[in-house]
Amino acid sequence: MSERSHAAPPAAPSAPRPATPRGTSVCDVICLDLDTAERLRRQLPPLATRRRAAARAGALADPTRVAIAWALAEGRELCVCDLAWVLERSQSAVSHHLRRMRDAGLVDYRRRGRTVMYALTKVGAALLAAARTSPTAS
Repeated sequence: MSERSHAAPPAAPSAPRPATPRGTSVCDVICLDLDTAERLRRQLPPLATRRRAAARAGALADPTRVAIAWALAEGRELCVCDLAWVLERSQSAVSHHLRRMRDAGLVDYRRRGRTVMYALTKVGAALLAAARTSPTAS
């Protein structure tokens, strides 16, 4: 267990910290668990990796795309026509959302004759599973 360091911020203010809005969780003093903080800073993934992760998460940040992912998780593999029927949306709207999800690596597709079948990737399934189990704000 590392020891907590109570250090002044780099530019220590001369006046007391202003009051924060009620319910805001901020420390009243600057205190660091320096060993842990430095270890975590060194372990942060590169910015490019964090941007890809944010893009993937953002690709599921739409109720229609969540519904598409949900339907694909339950139906395993569906064509745009099926998804449009399930979501009560136009095929072009569903296709637009699928393109965004495909660009982010959340869905994959294959041709089956004259139809295109979509399925969640492992990344898409994992992201949906995380979203399904996330606690809701009260």
